[in-house]
Amino acid sequence: MPEVMKRRRFIKTIASASALPAALAAQGPAAATALELASFDEAADPLPSFFTANQFAALTRVCGLLVPQYGEMPGAIETGAPAFLDFLISESPEDDQQIYTAGLDALNFQAALRFDKPFAEVAEAQAHELLAPLRRPWTPEPSSDPLTVFLQRAKDDVRTATVNTQLWAEAVASRGGSGRRMSGSGQYWLPLD
Repeated sequence: MPEVMKRRRFIKTIASASALPAALAAQGPAAATALELASFDEAADPLPSFFTANQFAALTRVCGLLVPQYGEMPGAIETGAPAFLDFLISESPEDDQQIYTAGLDALNFQAALRFDKPFAEVAEAQAHELLAPLRRPWTPEPSSDPLTVFLQRAKDDVRTATVNTQLWAEAVASRGGSGRRMSGSGQYWLPLD
Protein backbone atom coordinates (compact mmCIF):
# COMPACT_ATOMS: atom_id res chain seq x y z
CA MET A 1 0.00 0.00 0.00
CA PRO A 2 1.49 3.39 -0.91
CA GLU A 3 2.63 5.60 1.93
CA VAL A 4 0.54 8.71 2.49
CA MET A 5 2.64 11.87 2.68
CA LYS A 6 1.95 13.85 5.86
CA ARG A 7 1.56 17.63 5.66
CA ARG A 8 4.68 18.30 7.78
CA ARG A 9 6.87 16.11 5.55
CA PHE A 10 5.38 17.72 2.45
CA ILE A 11 6.24 21.23 3.69
CA LYS A 12 9.81 20.14 4.58
CA THR A 13 10.22 18.62 1.11
CA ILE A 14 8.99 21.79 -0.61
CA ALA A 15 11.23 23.98 1.57
CA SER A 16 14.33 21.90 0.88
CA ALA A 17 13.60 21.73 -2.86
CA SER A 18 13.28 25.51 -3.09
CA ALA A 19 16.59 25.96 -1.23
CA LEU A 20 18.55 23.77 -3.69
CA PRO A 21 19.09 26.39 -6.44
CA ALA A 22 20.33 28.93 -3.85
CA ALA A 23 22.74 26.36 -2.38
CA LEU A 24 24.14 25.56 -5.83
CA ALA A 25 24.55 29.25 -6.68
CA ALA A 26 26.43 29.81 -3.41
CA GLN A 27 28.97 27.14 -4.41
CA GLY A 28 29.88 29.04 -7.54
CA PRO A 29 29.47 28.45 -11.27
CA ALA A 30 31.57 25.25 -11.34
CA ALA A 31 29.11 23.44 -9.06
CA ALA A 32 26.10 24.61 -11.04
CA THR A 33 27.55 23.35 -14.34
CA ALA A 34 28.45 19.99 -12.81
CA LEU A 35 24.77 19.26 -12.31
CA GLU A 36 23.56 17.41 -15.41
CA LEU A 37 19.92 16.89 -16.16
CA ALA A 38 18.52 13.70 -17.64
CA SER A 39 15.07 12.50 -18.47
CA PHE A 40 13.51 9.79 -16.35
CA ASP A 41 13.88 7.29 -19.19
CA GLU A 42 17.62 7.92 -19.45
CA ALA A 43 18.28 7.88 -15.71
CA ALA A 44 18.10 4.13 -15.13
CA ASP A 45 16.71 0.88 -16.39
CA PRO A 46 13.21 0.32 -15.09
CA LEU A 47 12.93 -2.02 -12.15
CA PRO A 48 10.14 -4.56 -12.13
CA SER A 49 7.35 -3.70 -9.74
CA PHE A 50 5.22 -6.84 -10.14
CA PHE A 51 7.48 -9.58 -11.48
CA THR A 52 10.47 -11.03 -9.67
CA ALA A 53 13.90 -10.24 -11.13
CA ASN A 54 14.08 -13.68 -12.83
CA GLN A 55 10.56 -13.36 -14.24
CA PHE A 56 11.25 -9.84 -15.54
CA ALA A 57 14.52 -10.95 -17.15
CA ALA A 58 12.66 -13.80 -18.88
CA LEU A 59 9.87 -11.44 -19.96
CA THR A 60 12.45 -9.03 -21.41
CA ARG A 61 14.07 -11.87 -23.37
CA VAL A 62 10.67 -13.08 -24.64
CA CYS A 63 9.82 -9.54 -25.76
CA GLY A 64 13.10 -9.26 -27.66
CA LEU A 65 12.52 -12.58 -29.41
CA LEU A 66 8.85 -12.04 -30.27
CA VAL A 67 9.22 -8.49 -31.63
CA PRO A 68 12.88 -7.83 -32.47
CA GLN A 69 14.20 -4.60 -33.91
CA TYR A 70 14.03 -4.75 -37.69
CA GLY A 71 15.92 -2.20 -39.74
CA GLU A 72 14.72 1.24 -38.67
CA MET A 73 11.67 -0.15 -36.89
CA PRO A 74 12.10 -0.44 -33.13
CA GLY A 75 11.49 -3.72 -31.38
CA ALA A 76 9.80 -4.48 -28.08
CA ILE A 77 12.96 -3.78 -26.07
CA GLU A 78 13.54 -0.38 -27.69
CA THR A 79 9.93 0.70 -27.10
CA GLY A 80 9.95 -0.33 -23.43
CA ALA A 81 7.38 -3.10 -23.78
CA PRO A 82 8.73 -5.20 -20.87
CA ALA A 83 8.37 -2.33 -18.38
CA PHE A 84 4.92 -1.50 -19.73
CA LEU A 85 3.79 -5.14 -19.45
CA ASP A 86 5.14 -5.26 -15.89
CA PHE A 87 2.91 -2.29 -15.07
CA LEU A 88 -0.06 -3.60 -17.06
CA ILE A 89 -0.01 -7.05 -15.47
CA SER A 90 0.38 -5.53 -11.99
CA GLU A 91 -2.94 -3.74 -12.57
CA SER A 92 -4.65 -6.67 -14.32
CA PRO A 93 -7.08 -9.21 -12.85
CA GLU A 94 -5.61 -12.07 -10.86
CA ASP A 95 -6.27 -14.58 -13.68
CA ASP A 96 -4.07 -12.56 -16.06
CA GLN A 97 -1.38 -12.23 -13.40
CA GLN A 98 -1.46 -16.01 -12.91
CA ILE A 99 -1.03 -16.63 -16.66
CA TYR A 100 2.11 -14.49 -16.75
CA THR A 101 3.72 -15.63 -13.50
CA ALA A 102 3.04 -19.32 -14.14
CA GLY A 103 4.24 -19.02 -17.75
CA LEU A 104 7.43 -17.15 -16.90
CA ASP A 105 8.19 -19.59 -14.08
CA ALA A 106 7.59 -22.52 -16.46
CA LEU A 107 9.88 -20.93 -19.05
CA ASN A 108 12.65 -20.45 -16.49
CA PHE A 109 12.11 -24.00 -15.18
CA GLN A 110 12.35 -25.52 -18.68
CA ALA A 111 15.50 -23.50 -19.41
CA ALA A 112 17.11 -24.62 -16.16
CA LEU A 113 16.06 -28.24 -16.71
CA ARG A 114 17.31 -28.45 -20.29
CA PHE A 115 20.21 -25.96 -20.36
CA ASP A 116 21.16 -25.33 -16.69
CA LYS A 117 20.49 -21.58 -17.08
CA PRO A 118 17.58 -19.20 -16.62
CA PHE A 119 15.76 -18.32 -19.84
CA ALA A 120 17.35 -14.86 -20.00
CA GLU A 121 20.82 -16.44 -20.32
CA VAL A 122 20.27 -19.26 -22.84
CA ALA A 123 21.67 -19.02 -26.36
CA GLU A 124 19.34 -17.83 -29.12
CA ALA A 125 18.91 -21.30 -30.64
CA GLN A 126 18.06 -22.71 -27.21
CA ALA A 127 15.57 -19.89 -26.60
CA HIS A 128 13.83 -20.67 -29.89
CA GLU A 129 13.60 -24.33 -28.83
CA LEU A 130 11.83 -23.26 -25.65
CA LEU A 131 9.41 -21.13 -27.67
CA ALA A 132 8.36 -24.17 -29.72
CA PRO A 133 4.76 -24.13 -28.37
CA LEU A 134 4.20 -21.06 -30.57
CA ARG A 135 4.87 -23.14 -33.67
CA ARG A 136 2.23 -25.77 -32.90
CA PRO A 137 -0.87 -25.75 -35.11
CA TRP A 138 -3.91 -23.99 -33.75
CA THR A 139 -6.60 -26.14 -32.16
CA PRO A 140 -10.06 -25.08 -30.94
CA GLU A 141 -9.41 -26.55 -27.50
CA PRO A 142 -7.45 -24.24 -25.21
CA SER A 143 -4.16 -25.59 -23.95
CA SER A 144 -3.74 -26.66 -20.34
CA ASP A 145 0.03 -26.13 -20.45
CA PRO A 146 0.89 -22.89 -18.56
CA LEU A 147 3.86 -22.20 -20.86
CA THR A 148 1.76 -22.50 -24.03
CA VAL A 149 -1.04 -20.35 -22.60
CA PHE A 150 1.49 -17.69 -21.56
CA LEU A 151 3.36 -17.65 -24.88
CA GLN A 152 0.16 -17.34 -26.91
CA ARG A 153 -1.00 -14.47 -24.71
CA ALA A 154 2.42 -12.78 -24.60
CA LYS A 155 2.72 -12.90 -28.39
CA ASP A 156 -0.32 -10.64 -28.74
CA ASP A 157 0.46 -8.45 -25.74
CA VAL A 158 4.08 -7.78 -26.71
CA ARG A 159 3.15 -6.84 -30.26
CA THR A 160 0.36 -4.55 -29.07
CA ALA A 161 2.59 -2.91 -26.47
CA THR A 162 5.28 -2.32 -29.10
CA VAL A 163 3.20 -0.85 -31.92
CA ASN A 164 1.24 1.48 -29.63
CA THR A 165 4.20 3.65 -28.62
CA GLN A 166 5.43 7.04 -29.67
CA LEU A 167 8.73 5.54 -30.86
CA TRP A 168 6.91 3.12 -33.19
CA ALA A 169 4.63 5.89 -34.51
CA GLU A 170 7.66 8.09 -35.22
CA ALA A 171 9.43 5.22 -37.02
CA VAL A 172 6.34 4.61 -39.16
CA ALA A 173 6.07 8.32 -39.94
CA SER A 174 9.75 8.53 -40.90
CA ARG A 175 9.24 5.67 -43.37
CA GLY A 176 6.43 7.57 -45.02
CA GLY A 177 3.64 5.74 -43.21
CA SER A 178 1.92 4.98 -46.47
CA GLY A 179 0.88 1.79 -48.11
CA ARG A 180 -1.38 -1.00 -47.09
CA ARG A 181 0.83 -2.37 -44.30
CA MET A 182 1.29 0.99 -42.61
CA SER A 183 -2.24 2.38 -42.94
CA GLY A 184 -3.73 3.14 -39.57
CA SER A 185 -0.41 2.81 -37.72
CA GLY A 186 -0.03 5.41 -35.04
CA GLN A 187 -3.53 6.81 -35.38
CA TYR A 188 -4.30 6.33 -31.70
CA TRP A 189 -1.12 7.88 -30.35
CA LEU A 190 -1.47 11.45 -29.12
CA PRO A 191 1.18 13.42 -27.23
CA LEU A 192 0.31 14.20 -23.62
CA ASP A 193 1.80 17.69 -23.56
